[in-house]
Order: sequence, then C-alpha cells, then structure tokens
Amino acid sequence: NNHKRNLMAISQIAREEEIPILVVLLPIWRELNGNYEFSEIHDLLDKAIADEGLYSINMAPGAENVYEEALEYLINPRVDPKDYDHPNYKGHRRIADMIYEKLVQEKLLPQ
Repeated sequence: NNHKRNLMAISQIAREEEIPILVVLLPIWRELNGNYEFSEIHDLLDKAIADEGLYSINMAPGAENVYEEALEYLINPRVDPKDYDHPNYKGHRRIADMIYEKLVQEKLLPQ
C-alpha cells in the first residue's frame, strides 16, 4: 500500500510543520460521463486522504460534481490533436474555482 504510506508521510510532515495540505483528485477529462469508471478509485483515495487528516477535493463526476458535455472541458483537438487528457481554459477555471471554494470553506486562506 504505497499510496497509504506516502499519505502518512505527507500527513506527518504537514503536522510537524503546521502546513495544511490540499490534494485535488482530477478526473480523466475525456471520460466524464454518468458512468465514470474511476469513481470508486476517487472515493477510496478521497477517504484515505481524509483518514490522514489532509484536505481533499474529489472532482470525479457524481452527485456533487455535475459536468456539462465532457468535451467542453478538453483541449480542442485542433489545438493539440494528441492531448486527450488535459483540461482547457474552462476545465482549469473549474479546478481553480473549486480550490478557492475549499480554501474559503476550510478557512485555509491567510487573514
């Protein structure tokens, strides 16, 4: 269970240094749909992160995350026909908004 050991090590350092850690679990952008095959993995990772006292944002599609047409979040194939996994401006904007909302919600922004 390497991921569990790694999360434990990160958590220990975060506690010692008093540094809040926020982990963002990104989806595979080209596969956003009602039957997202990695939802269970996202949920397991999200729980493991929380169990170590770290903050997380699970961006997998589901009850809390509803995406419009998945292709709206992908880099335009005319811009880069080989890139099927990275988000475009709209996808990055969604990531940034969710990070900001989580930082505010958890009171992690400096006063």
